[in-house]
Amino acid sequence: MKNNRFLNFLPYNIGLCLSSVVIAIFLSTTSSAQTRDISGRAELDVKRITVKVGAKRPFELMHISDSHLVFADVRDPEKKSLLARFRHSEFPWALYCLQKELEYASKNNLPILHTGDMIDFVSEMNLDQAVSVFSTGDWFLVASGNHEFSQFMSYFGPEQETEEYKAQTYDKVQTAFPDDFSVCAKVKNGVNFIALDNSYYKINQAQFDKVKAEFAKGLPVVLAVHVPFYTPELYNRSSDGGKKFSYLCCPPSEDNDALTLEFIEWLKQQPQLKAIFSGHLHFFWEEEFAPGVMQYTVGAGSFGQAYHIRFVR
Repeated sequence: MKNNRFLNFLPYNIGLCLSSVVIAIFLSTTSSAQTRDISGRAELDVKRITVKVGAKRPFELMHISDSHLVFADVRDPEKKSLLARFRHSEFPWALYCLQKELEYASKNNLPILHTGDMIDFVSEMNLDQAVSVFSTGDWFLVASGNHEFSQFMSYFGPEQETEEYKAQTYDKVQTAFPDDFSVCAKVKNGVNFIALDNSYYKINQAQFDKVKAEFAKGLPVVLAVHVPFYTPELYNRSSDGGKKFSYLCCPPSEDNDALTLEFIEWLKQQPQLKAIFSGHLHFFWEEEFAPGVMQYTVGAGSFGQAYHIRFVR
């Protein structure tokens, strides 16, 4: 779609206007921005599923992931504004789709489960937008993704996804998000939902211990992670039959973290685990993780994809 109109950029502290019908593309560190007309955008791609989890009473949630908000302003280095321009070409409908997803959730009285990559990279304005987004709607549980900690996404030099790298922005980003990135658990209708940060394809011992403590409560468990755990058919799809990096947690063909492998094997033995919800791959996929336990990977929220889930006994 061609750009056909321009608007003056409102001051950043006004925050996110979810009723807007334009998406801002930040072109420079000036106070102007180009916007794209979103008239004619296709409707959301929402898949309805029913999941048996042993709930005391049926309830519903909306699952979205990979929203990839792409904003920067004068508070950041000029390279951030250039990065925002580059990345907008990848996610031109991100803000519009998030708006429509929130409208859908509100219309259907759905609390929202988000499994990471709300923002595309760390910038002052992206964090402002995250705060504004989380003040709107009913956010049940929010996990972190790898993009939550990305600074320049290797556009201006190499970036390695290490714990040391994550630590550079971890505390700052955490303050903009509602739930503890490491492990966060919330109970709804007798089901324990656990969000776990595996955004760099592994977990640490403290996380393992916290998850064990949650399972020890004896409730049925639904796990929410950003990176899907390895399953055979998903691996074939995401890695093109092993020809490239799979973007999965602990596939057998890649160099894996021993503790994370131990955690996954432990997880497969837990009868309380009822389902896993993930994102990261930007396409829908449903496959058995362990006998009787499905892993649901949602498509990209930045392109309007979401799950409408009914949880039942």
